[in-house]
Amino acid sequence: MISHRGFTLIETVIVLAMTSLCITFPASQLRPFYYHRAETIFLNQFDQAWHYSLIKSAVERDRVQVSITQKQVLFRGKDSGWSHQIILPETMRALPQQFSLSNQGHVSPVKITFHSDYFKNNTVLKPQMGWGSYE
Repeated sequence: MISHRGFTLIETVIVLAMTSLCITFPASQLRPFYYHRAETIFLNQFDQAWHYSLIKSAVERDRVQVSITQKQVLFRGKDSGWSHQIILPETMRALPQQFSLSNQGHVSPVKITFHSDYFKNNTVLKPQMGWGSYE
């Protein structure tokens, strides 16, 4: 009689199914962390671009136009032609609006709202005059 050593097809399929479950379950738990990190990076990029625009407008006497659409923020120097674009993460959108920084680095009080579709919350920034943005 011939004796076969090894695993049957059913045993192999069961082990592969269990392994794939062990791999996909932890990966699905990383999604909130990834989305939170992407949104935090975007807000930091916005803050850096905001401060850079304030300095640019005050030092170079360049008026800066800020255009916000649902999926991007564009900073553009009116006199110098300088521009900087920030793309919102896939989980965020913004309320469209436009405003300008004066050539002295000031802005009229404005409220900028970014909405997180994944976390179902709003982040509201309130840039005031030449002092920066506040949450």
